[in-house]
Amino acid sequence: MKPNPPITKQTRIWLIGADGLIGTALKKRLASMHLIATTRKNLHQPDTMIWDLMDPIPQFPIQGGDTVVFAAAVTAIEDCEKDPAKAERVNVEAVAEMAYLCARRNARLIFLSSSSVFDGTHPYRDWE
Repeated sequence: MKPNPPITKQTRIWLIGADGLIGTALKKRLASMHLIATTRKNLHQPDTMIWDLMDPIPQFPIQGGDTVVFAAAVTAIEDCEKDPAKAERVNVEAVAEMAYLCARRNARLIFLSSSSVFDGTHPYRDWE
């Protein structure tokens, strides 16, 4: 696998979860970049694609040199406990599918987590 080139204004950035708390802030911050956002619902905005993370990953035209920022998740602990299958699908399986796609196409993946998962009190293992 070749190293990714530096991120520039010409780099295509895919923002997964652009309608969430962090995604909304990132969308504003990255507005001057070549940004393609995904949301779980139709926001009728240009350069926005729909992907409900409960569904299999669509055939996004991600290519080498692109950067994918994965900012989507089921974040409320109560929701995860109430519907563990949904939490597993969104927080694990969808991320794994995107990681696999990025690896196959030599694209950079940036994944965000929370202190509810990794609180920094101990080093995490690769499988966590």
